[in-house]
Amino acid sequence: MELDQVIAEFTAQKKNIKSDNSKLVWYLILAIFIFLFLVYFKVPYSPIFGNRNSNVSLVFNFGDHTREFQRELEQPVSVLGAIIEATTINKIQFGFTDESGKITIVKLNNVLDNHGRSWRVYVNGEVISGGLLDKHMLNPGDLIEVRLEQNSMFLY
Repeated sequence: MELDQVIAEFTAQKKNIKSDNSKLVWYLILAIFIFLFLVYFKVPYSPIFGNRNSNVSLVFNFGDHTREFQRELEQPVSVLGAIIEATTINKIQFGFTDESGKITIVKLNNVLDNHGRSWRVYVNGEVISGGLLDKHMLNPGDLIEVRLEQNSMFLY
């Protein structure tokens, strides 16, 4: 192999490396731009950040109608705290008892827990017992549902 041929090959390889590096730089700039876009606009769902919904939803289910509320979860709050906040802000009558740490909702919007019915609280479809209403802390995206349901002798 002649020296001119070796120099020509080396120069060609060097140009390819420069070309590959410039492509890499442009891909890196594009990736940074997309990342900053997602952070700035707080996209509700992205594969990078997952669920960015910072709201907590609350539904009061009276059987024949429902009332729904949402609040942004800016600081930790318990299930009971969220219910008290929603009823206070929206001027909904709310009553509960606390017997040895077991909280029982007895009244919601003038609807009492009687005639074989009681209020049950669910977070994301799972029942939260009365002993945990003030201890169970909510996470962004949680759905609280307070339902008026028929009592069953098998529930307790």
